[in-house]
Formats: sequence, C-alpha cells, structure tokens
Amino acid sequence: LYIEAIRFFGHRDQMVRTAIRNLTLQVYNVKDESMQRFVLKRSWRTYFVHLACHLRELWLKLDAARERCAAGGSENDRRALQEVNEQQNDLLMYISDVLSMEEVALREALAERVLQYAFFPVLLGSLGDGGAASGSLVRPAAGPRDRLSPECALFLLHETFDIFRSTPALLNPLVAALLLQRP
Repeated sequence: LYIEAIRFFGHRDQMVRTAIRNLTLQVYNVKDESMQRFVLKRSWRTYFVHLACHLRELWLKLDAARERCAAGGSENDRRALQEVNEQQNDLLMYISDVLSMEEVALREALAERVLQYAFFPVLLGSLGDGGAASGSLVRPAAGPRDRLSPECALFLLHETFDIFRSTPALLNPLVAALLLQRP
C-alpha cells in the first residue's frame, strides 16, 4: 500500500495529496522494526528524493508566478501565485511533520535529501554566489533556470525558519551553510 500510495504524492488534486501524506505519516508511526527498515530503504532511495525535487519545482513555479504578478499580472496570475504558495507551504508542513517523528533514521534521511536536492542547490544557491566558494556546504544551482530571485529565496528562507524552528535536523545544516559561506 505504501509503495503504491507514494506514487501519487504530487497529484494535482489536493485531497489526493492530503490522503497520501496522512497515509505515509501513519505508516511511519508503525513500531515494527522490519517495517521501519523497509520504509526507510524505499523512502530514502526514491520517495524523499522525489519530495525534494517536487519542492524545488514548486519554488521555481512560485518565483515565476511572483515575476508575472510583479510585471502587472492578471487576476489569474495572482490566483496561481497564491495556489503554488499554498502547495509549497503544505509540502513544507508535511516535511516538518515527518521530521518531528520519533524515528531518527527516517528524520535524518529526509533531512539529508531535502537539503541535498532542494535547500542547498536552489534556495541557498540562489543567494549570493551560490556557495561556490571553497569549503562551502552549498552547491550552486545547476543553472539560471534553477535559481530563484533574491526576493523569493529570502521569502522562502523566512518560511523555512518559521516552519522548522524546532527541527534541528534541517535547521542546523541550513544555518551552518548560511554562516559558513565565504565571500
């Protein structure tokens, strides 16, 4: 059930996404060691990577919608901006829920994946030089298409600190990357 359900994590229907997220949270709470190993193996290899990449895509859509609105966009553009912001916020809240669970290995696996595939390359990579300096924890965004405007990156960074304020598995590496970037 878990394997089939996670295929629909990014479904266009909000009710489907909510049902999948609720189901995965229920599965993560199962206290069976063999089940936890199975879920961790499957989640770390595929699901968490897909979640991180989906988050990254939502951020890029948010930035594109923000640019359209800033350029005098239509009411449809403003609705699209609000919708994609709600989607990325819902996904951040779900990630926060998973990172708040008791299962340490699951928390660490998810934090590592979202940092590696979304936060470091796109969010922090869009600020300044993208962490290209020697010794930085941050990998630069792959290209201009993967970069956010500074306004959007700062907005999302604020959202991240607000949502994950009591989640050291994500915040500690993020803060370290911000503070250790060299000019």
